[in-house]
Amino acid sequence: MRGLRRSVHHDCTVEILNKLTHILYRDGIVDPYANPIYGGLGGGMEGQAVLITAAMIALHVVFMATCVGSSPTHPFNFNDTGKEVMIPSSLAFQALARNSHLLTNLTITPVGGPGTKTLLYECVAFTVMSTVSGCSRLLGPRSATGSISGHFSGLEARFTGELLSAACKLNRDQAEEIVQRAYAKYEADLTTRPYGKHFKDVYDLKTIRPTSDWL
Repeated sequence: MRGLRRSVHHDCTVEILNKLTHILYRDGIVDPYANPIYGGLGGGMEGQAVLITAAMIALHVVFMATCVGSSPTHPFNFNDTGKEVMIPSSLAFQALARNSHLLTNLTITPVGGPGTKTLLYECVAFTVMSTVSGCSRLLGPRSATGSISGHFSGLEARFTGELLSAACKLNRDQAEEIVQRAYAKYEADLTTRPYGKHFKDVYDLKTIRPTSDWL
């Protein structure tokens, strides 16, 4: 069995390297990501910060990446908008922004879904944190942890984009106050996971516009 596992691992590695070689020869964009699980290899918040930082550097070196990204994950809530993940992410991306020229990205993975205030407050906290911490690009949000079919809409993506533009004007003290206030609004919801409504219940399917309630 050990030999079989080594063989499978070797085959996967070769397959990945073959894809990478093809992409580089085609002058493509290499954008790998690493999503360390909180409480796993890195342990608590301090170890998680080190692991995220090291992972971004390793991705750049090993994959010759154009941009490197992450969405560190909570093991039970499957999100990255809790303090256990946001604090080490902030530390890691501040360190990378200050000491490197890496292009970095974070993916917002909230527990809240369309039609909930939880989702919007999570977007506020995570977007402001990421922007002021020096992240180059934000992806998402992957509403309702990105795992509930149909529980996603364009409105929260637009909302996040407008937040990002505004957050660029903040210093860290201003950002800290906003993040703390937003976090207090949704902290209790992280374990209840209000996945919200399906797309068809928050958008008019004929006009593809948000309903008045969601807007």
